[in-house]
Amino acid sequence: MSAEKDLTERFKAAIRKSLPQCPLIGPKWFRYADDGRRESLRFVCMGKLVKATGLKGEALADRIVKNLDLSGLDAEVKITDELEIRIRLQRSQSGSDA
Repeated sequence: MSAEKDLTERFKAAIRKSLPQCPLIGPKWFRYADDGRRESLRFVCMGKLVKATGLKGEALADRIVKNLDLSGLDAEVKITDELEIRIRLQRSQSGSDA
């Protein structure tokens, strides 16, 4: 499985685990890094989840990150001020030196 597909599936599982009634998760909810590194995934639709659930954005982002299974991956996870969740695999796992 490709790095981006693996990260996307793990992220979807974390969202489903975080919300009792999870809204449909669309492919446009995920973007890849502007630097062209396909192993860097961004979840950009926190606003849609906040609106659908009525939960506070910060608490929901924390819950999703807590439920995100990154076992077996050397990855960095960050929640930005804009409530965008970013996951970056270390280069050694991506198979790319870019």
